[in-house]
Amino acid sequence: MKSHRGFTLIELVSVLMIMGIALAIGVPRLAEFMARHRVVGGAELVRSMANFARSEAARESKDIFLVITPGANSCMGITNKAVDAATGRSCDCAVADSTKANFCEIKRVASLKGERVELRTTTNASLQIQFAKLTGEAADVRIGVKSADRANVGTAIQTLPLAPAKICNDKGALKSTEPIVGFPDC
Repeated sequence: MKSHRGFTLIELVSVLMIMGIALAIGVPRLAEFMARHRVVGGAELVRSMANFARSEAARESKDIFLVITPGANSCMGITNKAVDAATGRSCDCAVADSTKANFCEIKRVASLKGERVELRTTTNASLQIQFAKLTGEAADVRIGVKSADRANVGTAIQTLPLAPAKICNDKGALKSTEPIVGFPDC
């Protein structure tokens, strides 16, 4: 007698149904996980820029400015130039030409589009944070980091007067509907 090897049609359909259900449950969770991962990466970048600006103010004994441009074309820049009375900023992080007067000469992150995150400020206007020479003291400011893909995923970075910047979940004007687990409230 011959033995038939293989799967029956019912077995194949059953396996395909189970795989379909698993994918239907898993894919949205994976997208949410990736969005949270990108937001945390963006928040780490903003925090490192703020902490770098603070350390430069103490090291160089000069006032240092961190300039944040929020929105879909978010960027950041660090400079020690005085504030321009016409623009209200010391540098423009969107300027790529180093010969221009408003180029951010110390450090510049031209775009966060590749990170798929957007920066936010409470007014949604450009923000300039001044770190005082010698002490690195700065105002208590919050900068939001939001996923460009998923509207409910985001967190914030808080600059503190005499402490390093921290990542936190903001329940104020910048809040997201789903705070990221593992970070304290601002």
